[in-house]
Amino acid sequence: MGYGAYHIKRLNGTWTWINVVTNETIAFMLESLPDFPMGRRWWQLEQPVCEQKEGDRWLLLSPCQAGYFTCNDATCIPLSYRCDLKYDCGDNSDEEECELVSFPDGYQKHLPPRSMDLEEAALSIVLTVIVESLAVKTIDMVMEVSYQLMLTWKDNRLLYQDLKVDSTLNVLPGDTMDKLWTPEVDFINTIKSEHTLMDGDSVMRVDRRATSIGMKPAVPREVELFSGDANTLTARRKYGTSFMCHLSLVLYPFDVQECVMHFRISSATKFFLLFNPNMSSVNISANRFLVEYEVGDLSLEHGGESQFSEVKVIVPLTRRSGYAILNIYLPTLVLLIVSYVTLFIRPAIIDVRMTSALTVQLVIATLFSQVSASLPKTSYFKMVDLWLIFCISITFLTIIFHVVVDNVMHGEPSPSGSTVWVNSLAKSKLGPVVPGHTAPATTPSVPGREVVGKRVVIATKVMVPAVFIIFNSCYWGYIMSQ
Repeated sequence: MGYGAYHIKRLNGTWTWINVVTNETIAFMLESLPDFPMGRRWWQLEQPVCEQKEGDRWLLLSPCQAGYFTCNDATCIPLSYRCDLKYDCGDNSDEEECELVSFPDGYQKHLPPRSMDLEEAALSIVLTVIVESLAVKTIDMVMEVSYQLMLTWKDNRLLYQDLKVDSTLNVLPGDTMDKLWTPEVDFINTIKSEHTLMDGDSVMRVDRRATSIGMKPAVPREVELFSGDANTLTARRKYGTSFMCHLSLVLYPFDVQECVMHFRISSATKFFLLFNPNMSSVNISANRFLVEYEVGDLSLEHGGESQFSEVKVIVPLTRRSGYAILNIYLPTLVLLIVSYVTLFIRPAIIDVRMTSALTVQLVIATLFSQVSASLPKTSYFKMVDLWLIFCISITFLTIIFHVVVDNVMHGEPSPSGSTVWVNSLAKSKLGPVVPGHTAPATTPSVPGREVVGKRVVIATKVMVPAVFIIFNSCYWGYIMSQ
């Protein structure tokens, strides 16, 4: 018995809904198991009721209190148990028709929602980037990134149903995602024209940010409603993208680089859609120590001159110079020492001095070619190029010194000019020269040649480290000042 004229009675074996005042039949229950009117059953309306026309209707007669869900068999469970991905009703009816989104009539997928904030005309979109792995290919000037990209926005045209506090329970099925408007973001500085996708790898969920606005009265079950302008939609997908990275290698291998992941909303202009500068964020879960670089703290840079909203993810990179020090600088330093040591070999064995110096220069030249092949071809000199060119130059200077020493100490005097020079040396060391007589080319000249040769040898031993010290002072001073 109801509170008014409506009664439900069993008449002639059929549960019948009648108006006892007018003695009219409103409806009768269709055959079902169990044969009991409480719960959710099919009824045949015999006359219009509550703006419902005649015909079969799915109706609920519930004994449950507020805050509870009525199972089909009329048992009651807490409302929070409905659509929580596990069965709580004995007939499993709590996991039926778990539609999270209620679309209004005339919803158009190609049109973006408008902001409800009167002070801000553009719809705010929150960008979240989580970098999971990162690799930089210096020779190709490319940064390969594997990352999660999440876009969060509000669609005030929608109503949500039975939202859970745990957002993992509010994941939308694929057919619902296909009906929703989603923002499209282009990846600007990529090798190919890439953009966000909504496919089988995409996940979209509703984040419960506010409480329920009431129950949905036009359905035969307890359904909580949540406003679209207070709760958010989040689309997430994992991408693997190659971003072009313009590297300045002037200070290589002691350089600090900055690569960029450039994103732009292409669905509409800034007047309609705008990246939220306060809530957008970037995080990194990848290993910060790469083969060549160490990754610093990532940051976001909003703005741009385009008519579309843009944001850049700044990836600071500091080169790990240990590899270059171990494989370039230390080996060449050892070779320079070997080249310098050849100046201490007796001048009489010029073949050993020259062979050693030439071998050192050949090894350094080969190392120079290998290093150049492993780096991008640039129109400017890199610091490693200057170092290797200096190493080649100083070994070449050492070879020149060997030739000079040998020429001074063991060279043959020429028919003219050389005799006067030798006589001058002899005069300074051995006394005056008798007029009309020239010093013999062999005996008197040997002491003079030895003295000059010793001075030249000492000069070469001093000049090479002096040039080395001057160059290194300028070289490392410039690097440290940058």
